[in-house]
Amino acid sequence: MTPVFAPNVEVLTPEQELEQLENNERLNTLLDRVDAGEKLGKEDAGWLDKTLARHQQLLEELGLLEEDDEDLVEGDDLWTRFMDAEIDPAQYEDKEDKS
Repeated sequence: MTPVFAPNVEVLTPEQELEQLENNERLNTLLDRVDAGEKLGKEDAGWLDKTLARHQQLLEELGLLEEDDEDLVEGDDLWTRFMDAEIDPAQYEDKEDKS
């Protein structure tokens, strides 16, 4: 069996593919709609999930994700939740038994 190749199909480098994704009008429109709180249809939501997964994969492949920054964001989130919590210090005081 002879392999079949599609004629005139341009193979993109990961950098080129990432650039195309980041400039994709459909992707940007769907992201704007999601940011606005709009619920996407099944087809659009599926396409968006697949495209965002590929975007993430390309970022990882190209070493453009800074994992240390993600840890800081998570740490900051934990700190913010701690600082925003309404804690009554009296609940932690030792109570003497006066029986």
